[in-house]
Amino acid sequence: MKKSLSLILAGGLLTLMAACGESEATGEGDLSLEEILSNSASAAEDIESYSFVTEVQQTMGMDEESMSFDMSTEADVLVEPSIFHQKTTMDMGELGGEMSYESYFSEEHGLFMEDPLTGEWMKYPENLMEDILSMSEAQMSPSEQLVAFQDNINDLSLEEDENYYKLNLAGDGEEMKEIVEQIGNIAGDGMDEMFTQMMSELEIHDLVYEIFIDKETFHPAEATVFINMTIEMLGQSMTLEQNADIYFSSFNGLEEFEVPQEIIDNAEELSEEDAMGIFN
Repeated sequence: MKKSLSLILAGGLLTLMAACGESEATGEGDLSLEEILSNSASAAEDIESYSFVTEVQQTMGMDEESMSFDMSTEADVLVEPSIFHQKTTMDMGELGGEMSYESYFSEEHGLFMEDPLTGEWMKYPENLMEDILSMSEAQMSPSEQLVAFQDNINDLSLEEDENYYKLNLAGDGEEMKEIVEQIGNIAGDGMDEMFTQMMSELEIHDLVYEIFIDKETFHPAEATVFINMTIEMLGQSMTLEQNADIYFSSFNGLEEFEVPQEIIDNAEELSEEDAMGIFN
């Protein structure tokens, strides 16, 4: 289970890294890039709920061996208080076939994850909840993802059609690495050291990030992420290539929901050592 959780969180981490590296340009049409970002940030403040779907394809290689897996996620999110329900399916190919699991998070009750092998539920320890809450807000909040755009308006390009503004960032090398390092500022207390160490061992070969913003609502509609990079691990180089598509919907259209009481009552609480072990 730890191995599967490590891969799950690694995929989510890399998507977040790519989605937090943005940057400045002039735009087309009636609105400038700055005005589009400002309007989108203002619209995000009024979001009370939304859904998203992600489709991720990832290939990792070390020496002459490689491993590929696909991951799809469907999630419903309530913003205040923060609650989400997520269904994830992973296809590990020859390494393990397909497996699915669900997860719930709420500020009141914490983070619960289903073991895809046994169907039993696990709960993360309370003393890690502040970090988990900070990371969940950064990963899922449209307004948090816009912060990096607003702080790094240098290489961002803008196109538009009848329905959408398309913001695009493409680059490689140290410039992209510096932008990705911003993740340490939103990862939560105690997590920035891990990201700093990871960044020092990371070389970005190619990073492309596009997001489509609805012209009528200024809500994000779709995002695509491509990243190709090398990580030095234990004296060896690991290459990683990832494609991700993210689709947003149902803004302010969800009914309220809670973590099922049966899960709260029966979940086995992980020790801090076991919970943090997924990062090692």
